[in-house]
Amino acid sequence: MAASLSIHQISDSDSDATVPPSDIENGLDGSQDLFDTNSSEAFAISSNSFIQKTRMNKSVCNPHEISGSDTDEDVKPKIMEKPVKASNFQSSKKQPAFSGKRHSVSSLSQGHSSPLASSSVTCSSTVGACVSGHESQANNMKPRCKYGDKCFRKNPSHLKEFYHGGKGNGKSSDPHPKERKKETAMKAESETNVPAKRPKLCSEDDKTVIDTIMEFQPISFFLTKVAGIDDKFNMTGAVSLKDILSPLMGDIQASCQFNFMFDIPWLMKQYPACCRNKPLLIVHGEKGKDEAEMKKEAKHFSNISLVRAQLDMMFGTHHTKMMLLLYDCGMRVVIHTANLISNDWHQKTQGVWISPLFPRMPKMEASKGTKISGDSPTHFKQDLLDYLSAYKAQALGVWEEHVHQHDMTAACVHIIGSVPGRHSGDKKMAWGHLKLRKVLQTEGPDSRVIKEWPVLGQFSSIGSLGSSMDKWLCAEWLTSFSQCRGSPDSAVDSKKLLLVYPSKENVRQCLEGYGGGGGLPYSIQTARKQIYLNNFVRQWRAEGRGRTEAIPHIKTYTRVSPDWTQAAWFLVTSANLSKAAWGSMEKQNSQLMIRSYEIGILFLPKYFGSLDSFPVGRTAEDVSTSDHVVLPFPYDLPPPVYEKGDRIWMWDVPCVDKPDRHGNKYCPRL
Repeated sequence: MAASLSIHQISDSDSDATVPPSDIENGLDGSQDLFDTNSSEAFAISSNSFIQKTRMNKSVCNPHEISGSDTDEDVKPKIMEKPVKASNFQSSKKQPAFSGKRHSVSSLSQGHSSPLASSSVTCSSTVGACVSGHESQANNMKPRCKYGDKCFRKNPSHLKEFYHGGKGNGKSSDPHPKERKKETAMKAESETNVPAKRPKLCSEDDKTVIDTIMEFQPISFFLTKVAGIDDKFNMTGAVSLKDILSPLMGDIQASCQFNFMFDIPWLMKQYPACCRNKPLLIVHGEKGKDEAEMKKEAKHFSNISLVRAQLDMMFGTHHTKMMLLLYDCGMRVVIHTANLISNDWHQKTQGVWISPLFPRMPKMEASKGTKISGDSPTHFKQDLLDYLSAYKAQALGVWEEHVHQHDMTAACVHIIGSVPGRHSGDKKMAWGHLKLRKVLQTEGPDSRVIKEWPVLGQFSSIGSLGSSMDKWLCAEWLTSFSQCRGSPDSAVDSKKLLLVYPSKENVRQCLEGYGGGGGLPYSIQTARKQIYLNNFVRQWRAEGRGRTEAIPHIKTYTRVSPDWTQAAWFLVTSANLSKAAWGSMEKQNSQLMIRSYEIGILFLPKYFGSLDSFPVGRTAEDVSTSDHVVLPFPYDLPPPVYEKGDRIWMWDVPCVDKPDRHGNKYCPRL
């Protein structure tokens, strides 16, 4: 007999959303009345929070984004059951720290040497010590192979099962064979404007995070690994949080994590053991009891400091998801879409951009002046500094200084950020959808080429957009997303706007079942006010990346050719489809009002080999095996229309006609 699921009603107000532990427990019983009509809070459910199974492995449940009427928020994690551990994805094989590949495009290389020369140099001996420590501990627990270090077998299963000892351990006498290939390939590429074909560095069973990252250069955009899908879809173009923080990437000296949701004990376990005592600054937006709870968790870790983002705009949230990682040999920036809790990295589709390793500049070059030293043609460094300074937080001053001290000329992307406030004058075009408008007008595609190209938006939450599509969506927002180089402020025909958002059937059939719909907080109360959205929505489908059943928490925006083979630009961001995230014009368009902190990165073809557009990679292999730059697209094109009888997912509408893959039905209290 199918179980029934029960959730809180979602109010249309813009308020912080939490679920008390008692309510989560009660939610497992379909007979419990969890609906409070007088509540001013917008309650939300956690993934799998309604499912009572016999599995015993427990981990933190996934937070979810809430948009209420005009904002994007997340729900606090609770202890729930989960069958697969994220650690299954980790590798302990030693590799050099990655510094990123950069094409010798003339606009990028003026006065700067390529960072490729040092890409195969390990940051610190500590990295090797940390990795070898893990290996030796694991080897001591294995039975010894009778052939010892003279064993000729190369089967990965055999090597994992038996300890071989000796310096060879059954492997090649060359301790760095992959490094040799990488150095050769990168040298060839650095001497020409045409990207060198990426060599096949190793077998799939032998692949490390370094190999994965090198295969996707120079775009460096990845999806997160997903438990429960075919292994091949996690082998190429996919990373876990432990991969990102791996000692193979460098010896972390300090880090700064920006996010909406934190499970601090879980987060600390994702850091390598040798880095868990290094300074960690957490930038959050919690207040009241939630902030007190976070401080309580942080007290157990002497290396952690907390700073609360200033949120002066009502209903605003700190929604940015970014990492600043400082190594002994450089610095890296990671911009992604996942909350820092377990389930966001478990069975959801998330996006991650990993920067090159930015080298430290000589002190004289790094000194502050009227012009920022070590910036790229995309103004990445200046935009990052502007974003950090917008917090007006003394604790972030040291990170602003770290940014100043590093050469970021290798950054080939634009930062598109949002910070709370009413922005006017020269600041009006610095944030939100107007920042995107400005960049596309000055550096975007030629209007003669892409005039008829559709605009695609894909997100996991929808805010209140107005009673008419001409109020905001197809007015100022679409105008910004339609811009071309030198074009006037005019929007593309609304018929060419497509919005990818999971349907009811997408949720029912997903890996998490109906519980996965808790990460898609679009309420019927909001939906009734904007029926016009039904004209634009398309299903989520990602067969090419093996993630059709992994509910998307990723947010992407792009403009593609009518034949779905080219992309004029591509944006991955924390921003959902809402005024709170992108901003709305006020006072006769003289100012832009933004409620929340957001950050994303924009890929333009001109910075990746002087291309007119990106060829779309429908699979990870399209990217890893190509001898030219290919954009790794996260979902299938064209996105399919909703099937007859299907509808957009609304998380406070019952689904009792069909059970999900776990045998559950969905019964929110009305």
